[in-house]
Amino acid sequence: MPCISTTKPVPVLGMIDDALGISNCGEDSVELNALINATIESKKLYFNKTKCHKIHIGPKHDECPDLKVHDDTMENSEKEKYLGDMITASGNDENIKFKRKLGFQAISDSMSILKELSTGSFNHGIGLIFRDSVLKSKLLLNSEV
Repeated sequence: MPCISTTKPVPVLGMIDDALGISNCGEDSVELNALINATIESKKLYFNKTKCHKIHIGPKHDECPDLKVHDDTMENSEKEKYLGDMITASGNDENIKFKRKLGFQAISDSMSILKELSTGSFNHGIGLIFRDSVLKSKLLLNSEV
């Protein structure tokens, strides 16, 4: 659960078996952490403590309290993958590198398929279809277009 400064409250983001909470450091993060734990426990669900992490974004200071996963202390982390994107304490560079790697892999896969197929004069058109369907979908995953 990242601990960051924000001007507007962000609701807890949930996706199937994942939850992401964003709050200011200090009392706000402890309150949000207690709310998430209470909600999960009231539904008789359980977080795996090895998969729960706190990421502090911004300058380090003493106001960032320890957060809990049920009764255990949550581990600190510098980066985590969440729904296909990298969330890092240092900014967006890691996510850009990750998307770049995905793009090169998609290009390589498309070129391999084109070399194996006998497409004749349709080679360029099929390459454009691969670009539109494979490459763009991988690069724009989780992006606001």
